Amino acid sequence: MSRPPDEAEVIARYLIGISPTAEEKQRYGQAAAECGLRMNESEAALWARMMNHPSLIAPIDSALALRNPLSPIRQRIFIMLAILEATPRNANLFLPKSRGDWFFRLIVPGLRAVANAGAGLILLMFVRE
Repeated sequence: MSRPPDEAEVIARYLIGISPTAEEKQRYGQAAAECGLRMNESEAALWARMMNHPSLIAPIDSALALRNPLSPIRQRIFIMLAILEATPRNANLFLPKSRGDWFFRLIVPGLRAVANAGAGLILLMFVRE
């Protein structure tokens, strides 16, 4: 029997590409519990699938940004983002880099976001219904 994935670990890797510290994991757990982010049955099933298949997080997160921006799924991601952003060891990941080639740095993430949203909307049609 496989062990359930560590939510904080999976979300942090999605957001910044590295594992969170034990303190960040603890803060995430406390904040998620404090906010009482209850999911309905379909959201819970979708969340479980995202945790077991992290490659689904980006497209589904992008699609939910369009269809249900305040969903409990996105709020969990926001909680972890806030914790990671406020942690000094991660400051360099959130501070702006050099301004050279700004057009390319704007277009590529924008195209990736559109592709993720499109893929996510298609995934949501199959996963939720």
